[in-house]
Amino acid sequence: MFPVFFLLAVIVPLVGLYSFWRDAQTKGWDWISADSLKMYVDASKTFLTASGIAVAIVVGSLGGKLSPPSWIVQRAVAGLVTCVVFAPITVLLLYRLYERASARHQEAEPEGVHGQGKLTRIELALLLVMAYVTLEGFILGFLYLARAPFHMTLSDVWR
Repeated sequence: MFPVFFLLAVIVPLVGLYSFWRDAQTKGWDWISADSLKMYVDASKTFLTASGIAVAIVVGSLGGKLSPPSWIVQRAVAGLVTCVVFAPITVLLLYRLYERASARHQEAEPEGVHGQGKLTRIELALLLVMAYVTLEGFILGFLYLARAPFHMTLSDVWR
């Protein structure tokens, strides 16, 4: 059952981000505004906070009476730490790409609406790759944490 969830956890976000890419190319949804920037930054901060708290709880629970096998803990923590590392990078990238897109839009239309801009294909691709890595770290980390209760054993300390 776990391999099915693992496969879904990898493929479903990939399909979602691909549809985002496709719609940006076909429907012109490759614009970024101050409101969308705020929304995506808040989502990244949520991933960062939740992953950081989960890592602290997992590490704090090591050595207790019941503990999951080390391979589950290693994989869960690796995924969550990946999210903790890539979420701030994604936020910084979001801010920088927003500034670039907004500046390009202001140069092209000095009298137009400001606070928005169109991302280039490379900028959008880079942003989607970073978002995918962040999201996968989060999902896979929690997927392995959800698997842990089914593999709990008495630790050597309590035997």
